[in-house]
Formats: sequence, structure tokens, C-alpha cells
Amino acid sequence: MKRIAPLFLLPLLIAACGNQSTPVAQSTPSAAGMITQLGPDYVTAFETGVARDLVALGLNGDLSGQGIAPKSYLNVLKINDSSARIYVKSTYPVDTGCTVDWGDGSSTAVVTPTPASVGLEKQDHTYSQSGSYTIILTCGRDVKKMIFKATAAMNSLGLFDDYVGNFYKHGGGEEGGAPNPFITKGFTFKSSSNYVERNGWGLPPNHIGLVLSCGPENSFATENGSTFTLNSISAGTIWGDFIQITGYDGANQIIGTATFTNNGTNLEPIETRTLNWKNVSRVVCSGGSYFHVDDMDASIDGFLAKPITIN
Repeated sequence: MKRIAPLFLLPLLIAACGNQSTPVAQSTPSAAGMITQLGPDYVTAFETGVARDLVALGLNGDLSGQGIAPKSYLNVLKINDSSARIYVKSTYPVDTGCTVDWGDGSSTAVVTPTPASVGLEKQDHTYSQSGSYTIILTCGRDVKKMIFKATAAMNSLGLFDDYVGNFYKHGGGEEGGAPNPFITKGFTFKSSSNYVERNGWGLPPNHIGLVLSCGPENSFATENGSTFTLNSISAGTIWGDFIQITGYDGANQIIGTATFTNNGTNLEPIETRTLNWKNVSRVVCSGGSYFHVDDMDASIDGFLAKPITIN
């Protein structure tokens, strides 16, 4: 078995040994904090690196006899795509509150060991949305920061996979006509022409994608007119170089945009864009191409986009 060498955080070592009375500049995470878990051996190697960091900082063992300034330590391990594990240590007295801000609106208190007993604390946190989060450890006036990039699991709706209709061979895959508008899972997709694709076009196996021609009136929205949350969308282009989608709110203000250049005509795979758009009224596509939608992670405000079947 290939052995993975421990990784160290030189920027953290330098920062932790500096002036602890002022906030430390944002640190660059080690590779260990940004890679999906590789197994128990990887975690062991990472924690060995943590232990050596602490030795170098003088944060190991019994510090009761040392006249050192209060210090704190933060390190982050990516245990999977959406979960972080922090390693925290401090020499602040017990009456100094230490907190961890996870960067997503939640925070937790952490143990503040006394100089006579410096323990290492671990905490895990799972992010419900994809994004880049700044994890902040604050002990008194001492601040440590690290970045964690989370990719939340996609709650796929399976938008078009239950479509039943005729397909014919076309362009290295299969194509068929589709209803216009196409209504599925509480969403309505409409354009000047709709097509369905399968077995090719960059789609994952056993997936069916919907192709919409792009233009000002070509869009998708909820069937009942409610706003919705669009966490992510898996899509691409067909018969063209690029498309851009734009999300609008009820006041016709732009929420955000996303661009796709992956061309299913050339068998380039469908790509997933993390959007986290909220209060969306409609999404419009534009560009010199066709919008090829595979699936979405979305919910209609106040309702689940995926209907619940009651037996």
C-alpha cells in the first residue's frame, strides 16, 4: 500500500508564532484540508502532521511551567465532499471563550483548555449547500481562519427520465419530439421547440435530457407560478458553442447567471453548476445554441419539487 507522507501547514506555523493580539491574516489551507478523504491511512497521516505542528508551536504536553503568551491552533480536514473536521487547540484560560464560525451561519463553542492541560478537540460539520466557506476560530483576540470548499450532494429530481415517447437515431445518439411546454415535477419548460435526447449527447447512462431553443421567451419556471430555489443544474449545449442562463426574481431583477460551453453534439459530458439561487421566478436561456438540461437540484418555495406519492 502506498504510504502518504504527513502534510504540514507552514503558513499556520508562522502565523501562530507571531503576534497573537491581532487577527491573523487568512491562511492558505494545506492540501490535506482540501482533498476528499482517501481512507483511514490518510486521516492518520493528516493527524500525525497536526501533532508535529503542535510540537513545533509548543502547544503539546503540560504547559503549566511555561510562561508563554496564549495561543490557538486551527486545522481542517476534508472528510468528504460536504463535511469538514476541525482540529482545535488553545492555551487560553478556561474563562476565555473560544468559538468556531463555520461560515454558513452556524457556530459552535469549543473547549478552552487551561495551560496545565492542553487537549486537542475535534469537531465535524456538514454543509447543506455547495460553496467556499471561511472557518474562523476565535479565542479572545486571537483569530485563525481557513477556507473549506464544500460540494453538497445533489438531490436530483429525475426531471425527464420517466418520459415515454418515440426516439430515432440522430447525431450519434437518439432524439425525439417533446411536448411544448414540457411539464414535469412541478416545473414548466417552454421554448420555440423542445426535443428529448438519450444514449449520447454527453448524458450519463440511462438519462434523458431536454433540449430547448434559446431566446428571450424561452425559459423554465414553476407550473403554479411560485418562486423556487435552484441549488444546482446539470446541463450543456447542443448544436452551438455556448449558452447562458439567467435567473430572475419576481421583480424581474437578475439573481445570477451561468454559462455552459460543453457541447453534447461533440459528446462533451453534461456539467453541473452550483448556483444556490433563491426566490427565482424564471430562468431564461440565451446564446447561439440550444440549452440541454439533464437534471436539477431544486425545490418550489413552500413545497417539495419532487411530488410525494401517498399509497
